[in-house]
Amino acid sequence: MSGSDGTLVDHVRSILDGVLSFLSGQVGRKVIGLATTVLLARLLTVDGFGLLTFGLTVVGIGTKFSGLGATKTLVKLLPKYSDQREKQRRVLTVAGVTVAVGILLFGGIFYLSVGLINDLSLQDPMLPALLQILVWVMAFE
Repeated sequence: MSGSDGTLVDHVRSILDGVLSFLSGQVGRKVIGLATTVLLARLLTVDGFGLLTFGLTVVGIGTKFSGLGATKTLVKLLPKYSDQREKQRRVLTVAGVTVAVGILLFGGIFYLSVGLINDLSLQDPMLPALLQILVWVMAFE
């Protein structure tokens, strides 16, 4: 069961290192998120914090659609072509283009429809400007 590259113990240790790195990154991300939320809650008014939370929620919904399923496709296809570098490169290229098109498409639609979103929801004069700023978050999610 051990490969020619190393022992089973080496493989298990490598997997555990990856899992621990991933988990520590997730914990760090959650701690930073919590600290940022507490800081913003203290600095903003109740209405301002509610507006920010609403804006982040709306952008979060758009972010779910902007990837167009590229992540799941990568997880499925990259291992399938593990011995075919050219096919992996093509899959990565198509996924990258898909994500870019999704971000531009949904980001553009979202950016142009902030007035409509505001009219159908909170009708707050600050919401359109906030959403236009937060739409840039979509590119980094």
